[in-house]
Amino acid sequence: MRSKHSPSDIFEIQPSFLVAVIRCIYALTTGVFGRGFNFALRTLCKVFPSKKATVRLADDSVFQFDLDDFYWNRIALKHYRYEPELSHALYAFRDMEYVFLDCGANIGYWSVLASSEKFGKKKCIAIEASPKTFESLQANADLNGSRFAVLNNAIFNEDGHEFSMSNANHHASRQIESVNHGDKATVQSVTLDTLVKDHNVSAQANLIVKLDVEGQEINALKGAIETCKREILLAYEDHGKDRTHEVTQFVMHDMGLDVYYVGEQGDVHKIEQLTELDAIKTKKGVGYNFFGCKPKGAFAGKLREIYA
Repeated sequence: MRSKHSPSDIFEIQPSFLVAVIRCIYALTTGVFGRGFNFALRTLCKVFPSKKATVRLADDSVFQFDLDDFYWNRIALKHYRYEPELSHALYAFRDMEYVFLDCGANIGYWSVLASSEKFGKKKCIAIEASPKTFESLQANADLNGSRFAVLNNAIFNEDGHEFSMSNANHHASRQIESVNHGDKATVQSVTLDTLVKDHNVSAQANLIVKLDVEGQEINALKGAIETCKREILLAYEDHGKDRTHEVTQFVMHDMGLDVYYVGEQGDVHKIEQLTELDAIKTKKGVGYNFFGCKPKGAFAGKLREIYA
């Protein structure tokens, strides 16, 4: 099934001065990510003391990142689309009422978009475990009028468990560990059930839960017994290095949800057999997003309506 909208319909980043500079650097370094591009951006950081760049994702939405964060600075490039499958899904559900739980929110990209007018101005709760990354998440919430809530917690299967977080310079190197090691930052865990209860989410509210929690996806879902009784769409990561597809196996077999894969162009595929993931997860260093929902629920019906 194919989407009725193209990626360019969703949003177009409006460049600031620093974004324009990043694009020029990209062009001058032969248009490839690598040593030349990264070296040039490190040099740019020495010229601009703030080391921050901001892009406008929509008329009411801005997104700030560190210039030398090589995971996020590519978002400034014209051709680059960050996790387009999530863009397609959230945009497709923009007219449907739901609460967005951004678990493993990083610096807030999806919460900024989901809470925007173009994506339906959804109520969003963004949860990030790394205290250092959380600072940038808080900054992006502030830049967008504090229209979504932010929490510095780790999503787990029990409340109050203490995790240790690496304080690496870039978020991609920050890892969750289950015990305290020396001077590493610590963070408390919270279950999805507690999160929903503490934020007074209506019992009738639909939920979209984006789950990208450093390999703790199954534990996170085990802490969502009551939450998963609701009408829910899971947007979860199944990593390319896991050839057993453990998370999808749990979602399909233990939770009894239908699983869908959305391609970069918005084409939607229902996963009938676990082995189908072998052809999708072709890169061991990449996390792949899949969607789980109740077979006869509102989200499944909406998927059929939109992509029929």
